[in-house]
Amino acid sequence: SESGDIRKLFHLCKVSAETVVHELESGKRKPHSRLLVGIGDIQNASRCMFNTLKHVAVSHATSLEALLYVSLASLKYRFSGRAGFTVDEVVTKMEGVASAFGNSRYIPSPTYHEVLGMLTGQGEAGIIALQTTNGTHGFYGTCGTSNTTMYLLMDDHEVRRALNGTPHQALADKYLETEMF
Repeated sequence: SESGDIRKLFHLCKVSAETVVHELESGKRKPHSRLLVGIGDIQNASRCMFNTLKHVAVSHATSLEALLYVSLASLKYRFSGRAGFTVDEVVTKMEGVASAFGNSRYIPSPTYHEVLGMLTGQGEAGIIALQTTNGTHGFYGTCGTSNTTMYLLMDDHEVRRALNGTPHQALADKYLETEMF
């Protein structure tokens, strides 16, 4: 969302400025006549933001996990007004992506129950949040799995960047054709 992008931009600027101040105070940077945050400072802060544990976890994804991330990111990008998707919607998307991509690494795509089995670990890693009608993020409510909604806690470009240079890069490149910055 645009407001989320603006928040990330402000956070990036804040982290860059805080880093410059810290480097000045610690003597790692020579003082100038005025405090100046350069493009190099912003690039360093951006690299740090993309090297979180979530990104490392995604970069080490199994084939089925990568299929899940790419499918969710693709849905999130395509339906930008929606935050979450049901397990059925995600399983259907995974089946479509796997069969259209045609790589044996992703075929057969996981079943409904296999996807449910993957979700607990994804929630613990902070990559995906789960919510049921009467549950809260990360916890199942009493309505069961049929009402479970998944939320990818990364943007599509973050998933694509995390999968860059992995065996899943071609999958991400095909289905997450957004510009990376």
